[in-house]
Amino acid sequence: MMYIPSLISFLIFVVISIFLVLSSLFNALAVGSYLFAAVLLVVLIGLISGHHREYQLILEEDKERLKKASFQLFDLFVILSTLGGTLLTFFLNNHLQLGGVVASAMVGLLGPLLAPKLQRAIFCGSFAGMATSMIFTNIWWVGLAGFLSGLLLAASREIYDGFGGKLGAAGFFGTITTALLSDRFIYNNQLGDLNRDYNLVFYFILGAVFTYHVNKINRTGTILASSGVGLIAGLVLPRLYGPVGASYAVAAFCGSFVGMTILDRLSNEFYLYVASLFGGVIFLYTQINFVGLGGKLGTTAFASVVAWWGLLFLYDQAIDPGTSARRRRQKNKSLNPSA
Repeated sequence: MMYIPSLISFLIFVVISIFLVLSSLFNALAVGSYLFAAVLLVVLIGLISGHHREYQLILEEDKERLKKASFQLFDLFVILSTLGGTLLTFFLNNHLQLGGVVASAMVGLLGPLLAPKLQRAIFCGSFAGMATSMIFTNIWWVGLAGFLSGLLLAASREIYDGFGGKLGAAGFFGTITTALLSDRFIYNNQLGDLNRDYNLVFYFILGAVFTYHVNKINRTGTILASSGVGLIAGLVLPRLYGPVGASYAVAAFCGSFVGMTILDRLSNEFYLYVASLFGGVIFLYTQINFVGLGGKLGTTAFASVVAWWGLLFLYDQAIDPGTSARRRRQKNKSLNPSA
């Protein structure tokens, strides 16, 4: 029976994504960025609408099908692969000092090459593994974060199909929950530490655009495209810009997850760019939040894509309620996995 796991997963995604956007909105207001605060308020409205629409389409209309579905042996492999991706990325990130972006991107590249059927789970684990040793002081906590991330990924297989950032959001849940259990959760630093460098938004959008077009032109698959963009950004931008280049690399990698979204969710390429702008603003104003945790980048992308999808639905309803069918979930057309 997948209805209860899907419902619980849905509630988790709702809570963590709304909490992230609210944090961003609060920070924007606190530093007097009222224009961006207005944008984030629109994002919040769209996010609530998008979650509500997903609930209607899946948990209401597909309720009977979900009740008949059940966990499978493959779901166990998903959990174990997520755990493995978490442990490997944490080692590369913290012990070999490669940095979170490069470590996650490298592990992401391994998935499609070594275990194509489990590449989503491995990539999901890599996001949880981006957490720092400041948060997880021993390997058992890292393992728990990976296990919880994999559990959510397996339980949510029927919902949010095709939304970029879903894998990262699952990793975010795993690291937040583990940090709370280990009493190592750090919500934010001082507002004075907020870096309002608008190049971060530019590189966020650039990461989304590159990822989408690399996959579209070369048919590499979204995970290979995103990992490739992340690896290049993580290696090149710090060399070009010095210390601030590391932040640009993080922004570009985060944007790449928006670029993994299937167009059935957003209708056309232009809307993908608008969603990436939303994500860039969220990213800009949550830099000081959830310090040292993995998965925040994916959750940022996830929130922006769901928000824009929700705004499209509101627009359809305002113009002609009958057109809302265009925004329906099209599972059979979902060829790309969600980041």
